[in-house]
Amino acid sequence: MKKIVILGQFQHELQQQSIKSIVTAVKDDVKTDCLIFCNAGGLFSSAPELENQVDKLFNSGIDVLFLGEQAITRCAGRNILEKNNFNIVRPANLSVLAPGTGIKRYKLDDHEFWAISLVDHSGKIPANPAYIEIDKFFANKTDDFPVYINVNGTDMRYKEALTWKICSYNFKTVVFGSGLGYLIASEPYS
Repeated sequence: MKKIVILGQFQHELQQQSIKSIVTAVKDDVKTDCLIFCNAGGLFSSAPELENQVDKLFNSGIDVLFLGEQAITRCAGRNILEKNNFNIVRPANLSVLAPGTGIKRYKLDDHEFWAISLVDHSGKIPANPAYIEIDKFFANKTDDFPVYINVNGTDMRYKEALTWKICSYNFKTVVFGSGLGYLIASEPYS
């Protein structure tokens, strides 16, 4: 499996050259080809010309964007999710009426994996319990592809409990929480 690099969370709009510089530095540091994930929740909550910002991220080498609850708070964000032209994963535990999807199976550069985004209950937007979405997903999972789970929010106790829950499944998983800007847990896969 290709290496995955998680950049963290973009809070504000960036110049394309800045993003390219970050991606180049990451790839130089990793010293191998990799897939680059990041959380763009901050962009979806405040960036002007949002679609242009999303284009810049993908044109600079970002492979998958995870979103928080901000994904649906602005009309521009909902429009991007409705188009679904990008590798964007919004929280799976938002309303089923929300545009976009929270669980996606990807095939990037001949590597297949699942990407899931969830929100804890620290935000202002109502969300279903994250553990219910995870239970449904793993109960129906029949392949052995790795699963990358992004948990947004600021409730560290909830994230910790969710991480323990996820680690109880016998599947290859990597769990990270970008809502506070740092990794909360990971489980290596072979």
